[in-house]
Amino acid sequence: MCHKLARRRRRTAVTASILSAAAATLASTAPACANDAWPSTVNARYRLKFQGIEVGKSDIQSEATATGYKMSGTSKLSVLLGAFKVQTSGNATGTLGKTASGTGLRTNVPSPAPKTYAFDWKGGKKSGKIHMAFDGPTANPTAVEPPIEPHPDRVPLKDEHRRNVYDPISAIMMLTRSDGKPCDKKVPVFDGKHRFDIAFSPKRQQPIPPDAKGGNSAAPEMGVVCRVTYTPVAGHKLKAETDSFASNKDIEVLLRRVPGTDLMIPHTVTIPTGWGTATMVAERIEVTGAKIGKVAWNN
Repeated sequence: MCHKLARRRRRTAVTASILSAAAATLASTAPACANDAWPSTVNARYRLKFQGIEVGKSDIQSEATATGYKMSGTSKLSVLLGAFKVQTSGNATGTLGKTASGTGLRTNVPSPAPKTYAFDWKGGKKSGKIHMAFDGPTANPTAVEPPIEPHPDRVPLKDEHRRNVYDPISAIMMLTRSDGKPCDKKVPVFDGKHRFDIAFSPKRQQPIPPDAKGGNSAAPEMGVVCRVTYTPVAGHKLKAETDSFASNKDIEVLLRRVPGTDLMIPHTVTIPTGWGTATMVAERIEVTGAKIGKVAWNN
């Protein structure tokens, strides 16, 4: 009985961690840029669900100048009838510069260059934080709590794993940038403890229902569904949960196009696990831009 209870609590903690990480990462689903390609500000709220039951919410804000960006997000989860609660906050800053030729990306759309990243969390009696500063393309952790403990099954982190990478928030900026290929991307990510790749690949098109209240009430538009794959590179432990997540080919993100732009903003994220399905669903998204004015969705 104790073993089953411990396993249930561990699975609950893992599920909460997945939703919290996704919520923190989606703090950048609204890359802001004061130009025609990207909107200038975004405010959004996502519902966090497990097995169809709402377990929390995530609030996201994004703004920018002509050459820089600033994003922040918070989330609160409560599972097992409130017995397990998690609070997270994340933010990132950076500059927006010219996209190099030969990268396969549109050179007329600025690319993010991260400067700072912070992620803080608290769950029960435990808490932690990861803060990073970037020196050019190199990520330098300035605070990692709890510290990384040596373990024989941990894949060693090397200096090369901190170079030419994006923090989790800036990485989603790259994944959602307007280059005409929403589901054909791969981005190297370093979160202060782990080096991994996140990739989007085409899966299908899917209609997005009309807004439930306010906003646009036109016929359903077509969204783009991308398969999301996670590939661990270094810093992770060689264990079943990591292997299971890396081999999961059913993680999906439903992208919705911002009218008047090529930017695709996540509407729904679906993460099937061995003990249930975790989802993030947009409740409200508000986008403003010089050419598009103000666009709002409510679900």
